[in-house]
Amino acid sequence: DIEELDVSHNKQLKNLLVFFNPIKTLDLKENPWLEELYCRGTKIMQLDLTQNHMLKKVLCSDTPLKKLYLSKSCDRYEFKLLVPDSTMVEFW
Repeated sequence: DIEELDVSHNKQLKNLLVFFNPIKTLDLKENPWLEELYCRGTKIMQLDLTQNHMLKKVLCSDTPLKKLYLSKSCDRYEFKLLVPDSTMVEFW
């Protein structure tokens, strides 16, 4: 199982799939080209994606995610978001 993941040096990262791993935190501030994030079944409780302006899809179901911060550029009709109902989503 992966408990920690550092992708900060992969500046061109476009897709990240982290399924059913005990990861508690994920820092994606250094990945501005990220388009899709799949983090289903992780232990992430808070996620800051405000620097990821290219995001098109965020699928984080089956997580204890309580707070999700997104870039305002994600607030468009083709953006797909799947998170637990209890998640507070804010656009910055």
